[in-house]
Amino acid sequence: MSGLTRGRERAVIGFCLSSRAPLSTLPFKCLLVVVLPRWGLCVLNSFGCGLAALGRKRLDLAPMRLRLPLMIPMIPILLISLTLPAPREHAHAEDRGSSANLEAAWANLDSPKPAARDAARKEIEAQPLSTWKSRALGETRPWASIEALLALCHACPMSEGAALRPHLCEGITTLRIEQMTAGQTLAAIRLTRLVCTRFGEPTEDERQQMLDLWPRFLPSPPENKQTPDQRQITRELRELLSLLRGVD
Repeated sequence: MSGLTRGRERAVIGFCLSSRAPLSTLPFKCLLVVVLPRWGLCVLNSFGCGLAALGRKRLDLAPMRLRLPLMIPMIPILLISLTLPAPREHAHAEDRGSSANLEAAWANLDSPKPAARDAARKEIEAQPLSTWKSRALGETRPWASIEALLALCHACPMSEGAALRPHLCEGITTLRIEQMTAGQTLAAIRLTRLVCTRFGEPTEDERQQMLDLWPRFLPSPPENKQTPDQRQITRELRELLSLLRGVD
């Protein structure tokens, strides 16, 4: 802040520079605040346009001279506005943050810990579907592939479900179920059930695709000789096959 003397007038000039833009409605990065005893307070931007006062209905391109009492309540607003990020910079920062969150979540999608996988999947579901849909369909890690397809089921709008379901069914057939643990197999069975119920009845081709896949994964030992995990797989897989065979 500095003082200037010109003739009989004394002006107090404050020159504010900021790398960030003020409010989104104020498209400039530099404010020149001039206090003149006779004219009151003038606010100029770096392009020479005046700043409209609260309650003004029009913005004059010439510098506006406003009485000091009217402008005093606006001074805190001006100071605060200088600390606000520019809309474009803020949008870029959000994009970078979203991308970083997506990458971090994707890394945890194959975690052996259920809670970590669940949190990662929910973080992914919160991102725009278009930014990770193809990646989800191409995922090959055991847990990550199941969780990614599950995220697609949850995040896909109902109106787009019928178009997505063939891709989900195709993704299920590539899960390499024969190499999965009991927990992964159960998760894949539940995923298949969700795919076949969430978006309406599957088509005949989709139903047959699942019927060709799942029967061979029924545990071979008699049920009374199965482990608890095998019995759980048997029970849920039979329910799934009954559902598929009951679809007209």
